[in-house]
Amino acid sequence: MFPVPAIRYLVLLTFLGTGCATSLGKKAKPALPPEPTGHVLFDVDLTKGSAAPGQVTGGVFDGGWRVTAPNGQRIAFDAGHPVSGGFLEVSFTLSQIPQGAGKAKMNWVGLYEDAALTQEPRGGDVFYIRAGQDPGKWSRIKAYGKKFDKGEWENAVGKTADWVADDHTVQTVKLEWRMGLAIFHDAKGAVHVCPKKICSAALAIDKLRYAFVGSDAYTNLSPEGMRFVRVKLVEYAAADTAP
Repeated sequence: MFPVPAIRYLVLLTFLGTGCATSLGKKAKPALPPEPTGHVLFDVDLTKGSAAPGQVTGGVFDGGWRVTAPNGQRIAFDAGHPVSGGFLEVSFTLSQIPQGAGKAKMNWVGLYEDAALTQEPRGGDVFYIRAGQDPGKWSRIKAYGKKFDKGEWENAVGKTADWVADDHTVQTVKLEWRMGLAIFHDAKGAVHVCPKKICSAALAIDKLRYAFVGSDAYTNLSPEGMRFVRVKLVEYAAADTAP
């Protein structure tokens, strides 16, 4: 274990307080300090035809796990305990751009504190990626340390043209949280950080446990044609994630 020096935490806090939000494909400035050392809770290669230890609802295994309908298909994972800091890394391909009828709210990757996989009724920590709601945009990132009340972090990222719908190109996104803050790494490497005034103190993101791909139970809408090929969850040491 190589602890991140205290001075780097100060740099991180200074950076996160700015609420940096970049567009997909643009370079985020300034760069985040190196992420802490962590250990893998699970790393699932879905191309092998199994999602264990995840629980599968619908879809088919087809060179990965593919969403075949918009009716709430998902794989859900339990980290086994609340994770104060770490990251969920997900790789996928898609055969069509995830646009539903009207402003469909497809929460296609994320994590919850609550096993119900919904921001209602109890709330708790939430961090997910939503597609379909914003015409012309790639996705919307949402995070909060309690039940959503219109004060949560929302960040529209990228453009519709950033989707690569050739059914072959593998893209990877990462949802990271440390020191109470949500940090999203988009498919082109740009970094988007929840402002400290939203994700801190009583609203810190530090109890995420249940991960999902495909859909959550809040909107029960899944992006038809998306194929998930890998899902990895890493937990940081508690000393590296304390505010």
